[in-house]
Amino acid sequence: MITHVAREVRRLAADRVLRGPLPRTVDAVTPELLTGVLGQRVDTVRRLDGTEGTTDRVRLALTGEDVPASVFVKIASHAAGNRLFGGLASLGETEVRFYRDVRPGLTLSAPVAHAGRFDPRTGRFLLVLEDLAARGARFADTLTPLTPDEAADALSTLREVHAGSPPPWAIRNSDDPMLGLISRSLKPLRKRVPEELRRPGADRLLDDYGRLARDLDRGPLTLLHGDPHPGNLYVVDGGVGFLDWQVVRRGPRMRDVTYAIVLGLTPEDRASHERDLLAHYTSDDVWEDYRRMVAYVVVATTFTSGLGGLQGTDVADEGLRRAVRAMDELETLSALRR
Repeated sequence: MITHVAREVRRLAADRVLRGPLPRTVDAVTPELLTGVLGQRVDTVRRLDGTEGTTDRVRLALTGEDVPASVFVKIASHAAGNRLFGGLASLGETEVRFYRDVRPGLTLSAPVAHAGRFDPRTGRFLLVLEDLAARGARFADTLTPLTPDEAADALSTLREVHAGSPPPWAIRNSDDPMLGLISRSLKPLRKRVPEELRRPGADRLLDDYGRLARDLDRGPLTLLHGDPHPGNLYVVDGGVGFLDWQVVRRGPRMRDVTYAIVLGLTPEDRASHERDLLAHYTSDDVWEDYRRMVAYVVVATTFTSGLGGLQGTDVADEGLRRAVRAMDELETLSALRR
């Protein structure tokens, strides 16, 4: 962990000195820059809209020689704190690797990458993706939950992901070099979540997350999206696709499945449809694995809600609300003891 942190601190220092080739702000995504990375002449760039968070994102309208009418661009955050977090989690590097190494071999609904670059000296990255908004895609979050049919479509897409082979660089959740730091941060972070969302049972999960992560990683390992909450999916042309391939992992498929069901549906729809949604998975242990894996959803949403800034407060808190309700109703602590 110390080595991992030191590497990112060195990258931040190098970035101040080197001023490498990748843009530091979305305003630096110029026609000249895009001409170089796309290999086609871009004459003009016009900003359509954008957002900030763990990464900076912007939609751009383009004119030029045989270039898309619009693109979606992701770069490292302009804020040093967010960039340090993104570097520690390897968000930009992982997503560039996904589009380079994994996406070409998958036949699923995910954005097409026009270009991807990562600078190991500074930790900065650039992704130029297809503009899904121009295709009429609808984007979701916990405040605009999925219908049961859309959740079924999302699981169909995840089954295609899980059929893929994990690349050598995709680690298990329990092998994350930052696991120790994350585990120690959960205790102070849980004090920052809304009081009504705190549970004594959840506290026990958070206190022993290191061991819990290792326990939940047992079993056959597949390629995972790693973060399939509703804010990372889109609905277009009658199907559901996934965005933000920043935490691609290898691990048990039920981790992705549980995360998608618990956070994607309202608690009422989840309780009514979860067994039907799991019917595609024929293992005898699927129901018990699902009940246990809710523990990971509780940990992840506690971290997101307590840390703040990764999602809107209302969106993050609703995710935690769904997670702790699923933990209560599915008796996750009992399933873990079993």
